[in-house]
Amino acid sequence: MPGRCLACEPGRYQDSSTLDSDVDGDGNKIVDCKICPAGKYSVGTSVDGKRLALTCTICEAGRYQSLSEQTSCLLCADVILNSDSVVEGATSSRVCTCGSGFYDTRRYINLSDSTELDPASPDRRRCKECPKVGTDTAVDCKLPGNTRSTLVALRGFYRDNEKTVKFFKCKDVEFPGTDPATSTQCLGGGVNTQSLRKLVVIENANVSSARSNASTPKSQCAEGRIGPLCNKCGPFGSYLEMVHPNITGRTYCASCKSLEAKFDYQALSTLLGIFLLFAFW
Repeated sequence: MPGRCLACEPGRYQDSSTLDSDVDGDGNKIVDCKICPAGKYSVGTSVDGKRLALTCTICEAGRYQSLSEQTSCLLCADVILNSDSVVEGATSSRVCTCGSGFYDTRRYINLSDSTELDPASPDRRRCKECPKVGTDTAVDCKLPGNTRSTLVALRGFYRDNEKTVKFFKCKDVEFPGTDPATSTQCLGGGVNTQSLRKLVVIENANVSSARSNASTPKSQCAEGRIGPLCNKCGPFGSYLEMVHPNITGRTYCASCKSLEAKFDYQALSTLLGIFLLFAFW
């Protein structure tokens, strides 16, 4: 008597035509479908047999599943409000990072913490909207994965250190109606050398960091600019504040070496001496 087709339960699949009278390679009777592993899911075979569970579906980006034999994946935003993920087939809630326009408010992030988050008790405070100065967006938060320490200032804005989330508008663009993107003092970027955005991806206890390909300045200040809000030229003797040749009312810091190259001071002194000699002859 021929066997019957196996109907796969939710969370399981069968990738080949199988009857309940068939046997596997070891001669054992096949009575069950295969179990979908973590990071994948299956809704199973429909009652009428029209929907077949031929394979497991990989969890989409922004979702994860830490358990096997499941019928769906969990949404990152359900365990961390305003979070997202770029990882497909994720097996842990640890891939969930703050989404575009938000940053992780935690001062310290323990990358070795393997605790799975509970959808029944979501974290509503971790991801906060990226800082603004008044109504102006001060931070480049287009990509997900921003943390407190990796926030990148937009041109025209400045913050004192990576621990603070208080940003300021730079002096040369603080007047009402002035476009911050025209600042010649603050070019935007990270604090000191901690400038590049990190997108921390943690999968199966392996930690990898993917930095954005965007060209991000290693300093918030333009060349020769130092001090809070990049409002001074320095170090002293190396840079001199000059009137900007192209933008009215703005200045820039000129390298003293470049200025010396433009003028032959010895020749100028000689000409001045000759002039004075003839002037008082």
